[in-house]
Amino acid sequence: MQHFHKRNGPRPLWLHLNAGAAMMAIASTDKNMFVASQDILIQALDGVKAYHDSSIQPYKRTMKIIAEQNNSKIITCENWTHTQYVLIIPSLINGWGIFDIEENFSFAAYLNDHGLTPLIIDWAEPEKDITFDD
Repeated sequence: MQHFHKRNGPRPLWLHLNAGAAMMAIASTDKNMFVASQDILIQALDGVKAYHDSSIQPYKRTMKIIAEQNNSKIITCENWTHTQYVLIIPSLINGWGIFDIEENFSFAAYLNDHGLTPLIIDWAEPEKDITFDD
């Protein structure tokens, strides 16, 4: 059974878009950097809209919760039962699904296929604005 979640892409999105647009605009030879950056951001936002409007749902393997504190969890697949474990910690930007993109394209499943049970941190959505100290 698969769980489907709302798409929420890289977080914070504005930071990724601005940084990418700035790097691409610097390389522009036919426009000044600010005009190129604006054009790139408009194209990027059109792409984000198409992504969110897509009828294709991201793959999500059914996971069980091993431990939970506040809104964060350690999860693993019910079928992964090796006795050697590896803890996988995604960045706060990507979330845990980055390690399990598709059923046959999965870093976590690769680890399981090679004798390790992946335990994955699921940061989830913070219940409040968090800081580096948190």
